[in-house]
Amino acid sequence: MVRHGSPRLVRLGIEGLNEIMLENQSRVRSGLRDGCKNHNFPLPKCDGMKKENQMSLDRMVMAFAGFMVLLSLALTYWVSPYFVWLTVFVGVNQIQSAFTGFCPAAMAFKLLGAKPGTAF
Repeated sequence: MVRHGSPRLVRLGIEGLNEIMLENQSRVRSGLRDGCKNHNFPLPKCDGMKKENQMSLDRMVMAFAGFMVLLSLALTYWVSPYFVWLTVFVGVNQIQSAFTGFCPAAMAFKLLGAKPGTAF
């Protein structure tokens, strides 16, 4: 379990977060395996999250854009109707990045150490 102020959290970046996810996933899987053995449940085969299955830069950008659209819609509904302009900004940025290949979010994820994709 990761505690606040842990030195592992100082290593910010995609690789450090992926390492923590892999470690926690193996703990959950081993606990599930032990629980299923005790109760004679069949356990499905699971290889876990391998390095080649980690999220690429393209998928990270798409997930981030989707999150921002949903966040802006929630803010528009509950806070102010002017937050709809955040949705417009995200949409326009997606269109321009499709044509130019320039995406600020992709640049930020690259700096964090994301695995390169095909588009960015």
